[in-house]
Amino acid sequence: MEMQKDFNLKEFILGLLIFFGDPLVIMLMWNWFMTKFGLISVSYFLAFGFAMFFNYMIMKPRDADYKVTDVYEHQTKVLASMIVTLALAFVIHLFVG
Repeated sequence: MEMQKDFNLKEFILGLLIFFGDPLVIMLMWNWFMTKFGLISVSYFLAFGFAMFFNYMIMKPRDADYKVTDVYEHQTKVLASMIVTLALAFVIHLFVG
């Protein structure tokens, strides 16, 4: 029973990292690339709004045809993809910037 509580805590912490990390990735990538086209830079809170808006528009619950059987594995993959995306964007930013 103790193992289940620990597992849920890991899922919760990963969920928080994704929830607050996604806007950070959006903000950094926007400010690195979109300002080159003359657009304004965005703050973390505006990027947070972008993330909420696009998650609502793209990932509506009624559109989900699948069930995630392993939440921890799914969250780990999402977090890993955020980190890889941010790292690749940073490298590209170094060459563009």
